[in-house]
Amino acid sequence: GKRQCKETVATMIKTGFHAVDTAPTYNNEDTVGEALEHRRSDGDETNGDTYVIAKVPKRAIHADEVYSELDTTLEKLKRNYVDLLLLHWPSDVILADTLAEVWQSLEE
Repeated sequence: GKRQCKETVATMIKTGFHAVDTAPTYNNEDTVGEALEHRRSDGDETNGDTYVIAKVPKRAIHADEVYSELDTTLEKLKRNYVDLLLLHWPSDVILADTLAEVWQSLEE
């Protein structure tokens, strides 16, 4: 559950892991964000070293949806950037023939 997620991320950082992967599909971005924020508020300098990987869900098949999904993700993670942004399961984008548009928005 969500409590376990927060504890797991906190333990992960404390024991030396340097990356965390999340996505709207996992329904844990807010909890991951809370764990990262909690570590920062505790003065844990190692939190700044945490490499955050996020994903744009497959429902985002147009550039404006990519931006909207990223804004939501950043808000939930309580961050102003992620280190790596991936397209999660791009099958819908391929079917909609909007891969080039979506890819360009990811690069921006």
